[in-house]
Amino acid sequence: MYLLRLILHDWSDVDAARMLANIVPAMGKGSRIVVMDIVMPAPGSVPCSRERLLRLRDMTMMQVFNSHEREMEDWKSVFERADERLRLRGVYQPFGSVMSLMELGLAEECNWKSTQTAEE
Repeated sequence: MYLLRLILHDWSDVDAARMLANIVPAMGKGSRIVVMDIVMPAPGSVPCSRERLLRLRDMTMMQVFNSHEREMEDWKSVFERADERLRLRGVYQPFGSVMSLMELGLAEECNWKSTQTAEE
C-alpha cells in the first residue's frame, strides 16, 4: 500500500508532524509515505540563481504561512516528531526540479537509510 501527502512546506513543523502521525496507524507491511517537497541545499552548494529562488520561497513561506522550507535535518526532525518508527528510505530529486521525493517507511521494515538524487 502506498500513501502520499504531497506538500508540507506550508505547514509548521508541529502541524506537518501531526499530519504524518495521523497516517502512520494506517500503514501496513510495505507501506510508504512519499513526501514531495523542497529540501533546502546547504548555503553556497548550488548556483546563485537557484539558491536565490529557494531562499525567496523560504521567505514567502515564513511571511504567508508562518512556516519555512526545510533542510534535510529539519525534515528528519519532523519525521521523528511524527513517529519514532518512521525512517527515511530515500531522497530523490528529479533532474531540473527544485522538488524532491522523500520516501518514508517504518523502522521494522527498513534496515538501511539512503539519501540519493536522480543526478547521482
